[in-house]
Amino acid sequence: MHTQVDKESVLKIKYGRLVVETTAIWKKQKALCQVIDLKLGIKTKGVYYSNMCGYGVVFDGETITNSYNNYYGYATQYNQTWTRYEHERFEPYIFDNRHITDDEANLICKLYPDFKYVYKKLNGGLCIGDVIHFVKVWLEHKQDVEMLCALGFRNFVYQKSVYKLDKKKKDMLIKFLIKKATTSDNRLKYPYLTIKECIDLSKYNNLDLDYISLREYFSYDVYLKCYKKLETKEEQDYFRWHYKDYIKMCRKTEKDIKDPYWKYPKDLKTLHDRVMAEEKNYIKVKDITQFKKLEKRIKKYIKYNSVVNGYQIGFSADSREWQEQASALHQCIVAQSYYTNTSCLLVFIKKNNIPVATAELKANKEIGQFYGNEKDRDNCKPSEEVITAFNLWLEQVKVGARL
Repeated sequence: MHTQVDKESVLKIKYGRLVVETTAIWKKQKALCQVIDLKLGIKTKGVYYSNMCGYGVVFDGETITNSYNNYYGYATQYNQTWTRYEHERFEPYIFDNRHITDDEANLICKLYPDFKYVYKKLNGGLCIGDVIHFVKVWLEHKQDVEMLCALGFRNFVYQKSVYKLDKKKKDMLIKFLIKKATTSDNRLKYPYLTIKECIDLSKYNNLDLDYISLREYFSYDVYLKCYKKLETKEEQDYFRWHYKDYIKMCRKTEKDIKDPYWKYPKDLKTLHDRVMAEEKNYIKVKDITQFKKLEKRIKKYIKYNSVVNGYQIGFSADSREWQEQASALHQCIVAQSYYTNTSCLLVFIKKNNIPVATAELKANKEIGQFYGNEKDRDNCKPSEEVITAFNLWLEQVKVGARL
């Protein structure tokens, strides 16, 4: 059988300690099914769980059908002994979620007189199923619990990590909560923040509260430098829904996401589409077959790789080197699949192994595109020093072309 039953929970003092007893009521039957003890924890009797119907109670003379047992598994018969319930889905508030009364609060104060101070700070009250756990944590960390409740951050009370913070981080957290939890509006937004988020945000003196609802999409610095500067709701919506995806693709294509160019995109849509195209080709870049073909094509030219005026100039069939060149110089040589282009070869120019320019050497020995860092498309011409070194290299390999 599986029957939805009424529940009745009572807070008592037994053996000198707090206890919450829950009784299941069905028709004329009553069964004590749960005891939450401040010292012994949670114990149940006759309680089982159904994925379809939730928690149920087995009364004397009743059984759970085989179909329930076989499909849902766990079942504790009522006439069995009391056992500690350790099922991961079990929470004490499943039976009764009402708030404790003032009389029950006074009962707690009989045992712990100081409880009246923290109880006054619980504007939302305290649930009967939660009271034992709350009192237990409060007894262990009175000062911290009272401070958190006073600021409206009672959700932090049950997070053990808050009590493990070192003094510096705890001071940062407290400073943030005290400074920011000053209005009712703040209280509505801030309880959803995690401890780590509070600590991270504590470094901003004038935190824009509008960011709170957007924190899952991007960091606060991105919010200030990009999102907030967008003028239309359409632009903001696009940024909110696509920035995470964009950063994910940047990581896949080995972009340096600490580089302001990538981290704070001036035109997210353009960069998003560009990186998405590059990501599609990124698999090809790693394709051994593709680079084996490129390796055969440049085999007779590798001997021309050399250092001229301190610049390393030459060809490459290394996929990772191609990706590094594209990423460092913000170039589309991977996105546009230049490594498969049989009508030209790309010449990589580096200094101290750092990419500085890329030149396109066409099959007719003419020089095509020749760019340095394309972060600024209006100013990406290589320096005169780089051009001079490249011209000397062209003379050495006897290509005949000059810039």
